Amino acid sequence: GLVLYGSSADDSIHALQATTGERVWTYTTGGPIRFAPHLAGEHCYFASDDGYVYCVTTKTGQEVWRYRAALDDRRLLANGRLTSRWPCRSGVLVQDGVVYVSAGMWPSEGVYLHALDARSGQPLWCNDTSCYDYVEYPHAPSASFGGPAPQGYLLQGNGVLVVPTGRCAPAGYDSQTGKLLYFWANSPNRGGTWATLAHDAIFVSAVAWQPDQPVRLGESQPHRADSVAALALRTGKEEWGYTAAVKAITDEQQLPRWRSQIGHGIYGRQRVLFAGPRFYALGNGKVDAFEL
Repeated sequence: GLVLYGSSADDSIHALQATTGERVWTYTTGGPIRFAPHLAGEHCYFASDDGYVYCVTTKTGQEVWRYRAALDDRRLLANGRLTSRWPCRSGVLVQDGVVYVSAGMWPSEGVYLHALDARSGQPLWCNDTSCYDYVEYPHAPSASFGGPAPQGYLLQGNGVLVVPTGRCAPAGYDSQTGKLLYFWANSPNRGGTWATLAHDAIFVSAVAWQPDQPVRLGESQPHRADSVAALALRTGKEEWGYTAAVKAITDEQQLPRWRSQIGHGIYGRQRVLFAGPRFYALGNGKVDAFEL
């Protein structure tokens, strides 16, 4: 009977009566909460830009435990707000009694991926080394030490913890040990802060490079040059490219080529839905149905 939401405006989790909208409880952290809380059993789990992950009781908001996912308590100003040097920008994922959470956005500062016991908050494992590989980035020959920069809701399937990384392709970790399985740093256009798991594939957006666009504040609008890419869950490699089936059905093929055109995936679509043996790709005011 409650509605729970996090706020980046007042750094708090709020619980409201679903029928009346009256406030039942509020729990305030030390920084903006940018992701929805995860409800599991009688508990509510969430993470904050203050570098901590929290567990409270869903009915009363009483703290059960908190855990510092950041390296330490050092703070800095970001977007006019005090935040940890290692903010939690992936929310939390609770599955099979385990809480997964990340801390850190910039590989050069250190990125920490944690698995915690959901009941006690005690650490099960921590990966603090995945951001120190020598990797190749887009626009060769650019290469340097780096790695995944978590931004976006975590996902888990078949033993793989999927970590979205902003404009890059998602990284995959072993959910039992925390070992980095793959990270495709040189993945031009593939990726984003959202991902969908289905049939051992990771579906992500593939955002076209759009030259000569006016500056805008906030999320950019979908563009006809965008597409949806599918990556293999176990390897992170592209599952299927720009196939004949896609070419045959998408009207956008007949339009003049945009110079940032993406030549793979489901052309001209931005999101996917799944139902049985089919999936539906949506975008540009259209919906296409494909066989998985």
